[in-house]
Amino acid sequence: MYHLVPHFIHDKHRANEFTGELMAATMFLDISGFTPMTQTLMQHGKAGAETLSDILNLVFQPVITAVYERGGYISGFAGDAFTAIFPQQEDSHEHAMAMCLASQTIKETFAIHGLQQTPFGDFPLVVKMGLSHGYVEWGIIGDEKHRTYFFRGMGIDGCAGAEHHCRKGDIVLDHSLQMLLPSNAIMVSPINDHYDKLNAFNLDVTMPKYPIPSPYSTLPVSFFHERLLKAKYQGEFKNVASVFISFKGVTNLEELNVFTTQVINSVDRFGGYFNRLDFGDKGGNILISFGAPIAYENTVERTLNFTSELQESLADSADLPNLSWRAGITCGSMYAGIVGIPLRCEYTTLGNSVNFSARLMMKAGWGQVLVAEDITDQSTFKFEHVGDFPYKGFSKPIPTYMFSGKKSVEEKVFDKVMIGRQQELKRLIEAAQPIFEGKFAGVAYIYGEPGIGKSHLSFELSKALAERGEVRWFVGQVDQILQRAFNPFSYFMKRYFNQVPGDSHEKNKATFKKGFNQLIDKLQILDKTSIVAPHLLSELKRIDSILGSLVGLRWDGSLYEMLDASTRHQNVLFAIKTLLLAESHVSPIVFELEDLHWLDESSHEALTILSRNISGYPIFIVVTSRYADDGSKPTLTLSDETPMETIDLNVLSESDLRLLAEVTLGNKIYDDLHQILLKRTQGNPFYAQQMLYYFQENGLIENKYIQGRKFLTVKETAIRELPSSINAILIARIDRLPQPVKDVVKAASVLGREFEDRIIAHMLQSDVTLEVKVGIQEQIWSEAGL
Repeated sequence: MYHLVPHFIHDKHRANEFTGELMAATMFLDISGFTPMTQTLMQHGKAGAETLSDILNLVFQPVITAVYERGGYISGFAGDAFTAIFPQQEDSHEHAMAMCLASQTIKETFAIHGLQQTPFGDFPLVVKMGLSHGYVEWGIIGDEKHRTYFFRGMGIDGCAGAEHHCRKGDIVLDHSLQMLLPSNAIMVSPINDHYDKLNAFNLDVTMPKYPIPSPYSTLPVSFFHERLLKAKYQGEFKNVASVFISFKGVTNLEELNVFTTQVINSVDRFGGYFNRLDFGDKGGNILISFGAPIAYENTVERTLNFTSELQESLADSADLPNLSWRAGITCGSMYAGIVGIPLRCEYTTLGNSVNFSARLMMKAGWGQVLVAEDITDQSTFKFEHVGDFPYKGFSKPIPTYMFSGKKSVEEKVFDKVMIGRQQELKRLIEAAQPIFEGKFAGVAYIYGEPGIGKSHLSFELSKALAERGEVRWFVGQVDQILQRAFNPFSYFMKRYFNQVPGDSHEKNKATFKKGFNQLIDKLQILDKTSIVAPHLLSELKRIDSILGSLVGLRWDGSLYEMLDASTRHQNVLFAIKTLLLAESHVSPIVFELEDLHWLDESSHEALTILSRNISGYPIFIVVTSRYADDGSKPTLTLSDETPMETIDLNVLSESDLRLLAEVTLGNKIYDDLHQILLKRTQGNPFYAQQMLYYFQENGLIENKYIQGRKFLTVKETAIRELPSSINAILIARIDRLPQPVKDVVKAASVLGREFEDRIIAHMLQSDVTLEVKVGIQEQIWSEAGL
């Protein structure tokens, strides 16, 4: 069994003790030479990884044993370094001498094992140790699902400070420790007023050795997943993204718990590994890895989504008013595996790439996230080149970029080309033409079964219309579960007026007023040129509280509050129309209604009223819908003179299905793969993509060369391993996801092809933002274009 948590922390957690202090002698040990050795052995693949694992075990076995035999324990590792704590027992100072004896044993170990001879070269390893004494605060933080721990205080800072004064091979102690040692017990040479170098022992000091701690009585599954605790990890070289976070301004344990819990939960949801939480004299540090121990194809994307989410969630946090944080991110080949021995170890990463992430973190200003150049090839995120800077370990300045979050939804959804819908798109573009002539373009219906591509087609239409001129595209998404009156218009207006669920009522009111007044200002400018209908501006000013009610805002004494229920309903109907007519004076607009088949009666009535007597307004209504259970097509109640276009989306042709597969996989496919897709997906593009993702995730795609040309085919085992239905394929893909994401998938499954995360949150009574984003990453679903 690997002891990934100190026995001290394990025992305290079992006793339901979560914080405390102790007086202790402390040691910070750093080994020089592992990074260049790692980089060299990395070139030799599996054999190099096995060699590095053997050396790590050979070196750390006597070193860690020396600590525990002298009554100490290792509080935490930092790559090839660690901090050890030797607790004081009552008023005795034996712990101080015991630590000095342990340091001497460790130094002797390196005299024996300092040169590692391997088939791939000889590698010198040198140790240096800083020794101190002082109070140590410890704590266990996080929530019940995932906890971590920390040690900090004068004792921790003291030994790290002493190590900074070491040269290679030195043991340096500060005066707080030296005061506790018997007089004339050691020989030292002064470094400065606070530190001395330990040279030798004057006396023949003998002390009994402490018994080695027994294995855990119970697995510390609150700190690590049980699979990690029981696994027999062989070190390996893996492509890993490393995130180093530095933070300050967390003034008390409660704030530290809030901050750390938020980070841990985000890491877990995005499939990362929370490596450690450390403290020094300049604040706290957190190391996070993506791609080890669990590997994913989209490691960098996961890392950036995690970072973006953290930026958003920590911005102006009321619970952390003084928090400042910064980060550095790199991705590259690293050694990933156990550092230490079963008695005490950590799963971590070693190599230049992880060291570089720490240096980027230190380079970053507070509030910044700096990334290496190879991170910036992610097209759905924003980066800014901030310069080329020198970094330790590099011979020339390195290009450095600042990460500033995700691109807007319009920039990143449906990044794959639409297949097989060009004629339908052409018809929709022609139907929309009147809005560019200042006229009502009527209603276009897009019908199709789930997964057939309705949302993708409407998204491509929005792009095509935007290329022809300025067009505002608004979306009203129908709420299947809550079925509140006017729900698609509430959905639209919450985004139109930038209403944020987590903001206070007063802040959302202010944001609403700002957006409303901006529209008024635009109309007043147009009014001077007699473009705006005379009554429209005054009517818009009258109905501000009516519109506000659709986003959940109330004002005492407002028009809305003074009206009875029936009159309110009528005012809401015409307020919706007034707002959209006003917007159409600024620029042509498209209002897209998603999922007509679930539309409430009040919204039906609102759309009927909207479509009447607006021939001179540049408005186009696009409606997506499934067929009814009896095969009929749901429709709106419209006048006979309303222009209409109807699109029926059918399955993809055989040639289009082949093209979809080749675009998804990035290469020509062989006939056997094409036939499997035809048979199993019936030409449904969503189902086909899910099957292709399943093949990729399970390693069932392989290359086939015919006359020198590469084709992608499926392994012979693919047919046997392929689930019997598309539902089974989706379940198999979903089974790979973290449990919180599975819960969201389960809730979303009743909503059909399109759903709103707010509805899922209502169903599960919890915030599901992160889980929805993980589902996007895993291509379980995609965001709808706005």
